[in-house]
Amino acid sequence: MRKGFAPILIILIIAIVAIVAYLFMVNKSNLSPNNATVTPIPNEASNLTTGWKTFTDTKRGFSFQYPSEWSSPSNTCVSPPTPSNALDLSANCIKTVIFKDNTLPKQNGNNVLDEILLSETNIKVAGLEAKRQIYAIGIAQVDKPPALDPDEGVNNYQVWIYKNGSPYILWLTWIGNGTEKTRAEKIVQILDQVLTTFKLLDNQGCESDNDCGINHCACKAENKKYLGTEDCLQLCPGTPQCLQHECILK
Repeated sequence: MRKGFAPILIILIIAIVAIVAYLFMVNKSNLSPNNATVTPIPNEASNLTTGWKTFTDTKRGFSFQYPSEWSSPSNTCVSPPTPSNALDLSANCIKTVIFKDNTLPKQNGNNVLDEILLSETNIKVAGLEAKRQIYAIGIAQVDKPPALDPDEGVNNYQVWIYKNGSPYILWLTWIGNGTEKTRAEKIVQILDQVLTTFKLLDNQGCESDNDCGINHCACKAENKKYLGTEDCLQLCPGTPQCLQHECILK
């Protein structure tokens, strides 16, 4: 071995050992678990309908739940008139009208000329096929279809419910022209939840009069299949009492 070569060889060996040791430590560090915070998977959403009120229409045979804070509008609310034979359930200044059977208007889209269809979704309501349509007020244009106003929120929440392939029920909610966009979207979410509680009452399949909701208020909750004491107080004005399962004013 030439003079001076041995020290160089020793230095090379030391350098190689140092590099191998360094790579080993880096690799070990990468394999170690990190200290990042793990976000827990949230539990299932709580039932949003807890504490909601129940509306029951015994004559036309349906019921649904709605937020307990919704109440009749004040005289300052401006909303479309209620068609005859249609339900008017108001939530603050929000108006819902439900048509059924012979009260159904023609299914030719929305009758408001300057409204724009934002979305149309096929859904199911009470086990029946349905179509959910969301409208917004557009900007009127001469000889042109209305243009979408980016500052306007949802104005109309419309759901067609079909039975045996034909329109059976129309749910129509006017959210209100000029409603703040974020609030209107929140109302749509609540209405979607309301629809999940919609039920049809099979009055034709009752075993006895006590099972049927037709013309009975059931203040004593004997008609538990459809109605209860709370429904009696909602459906019967004044202070009612029950006589042979019918609601009679004192």
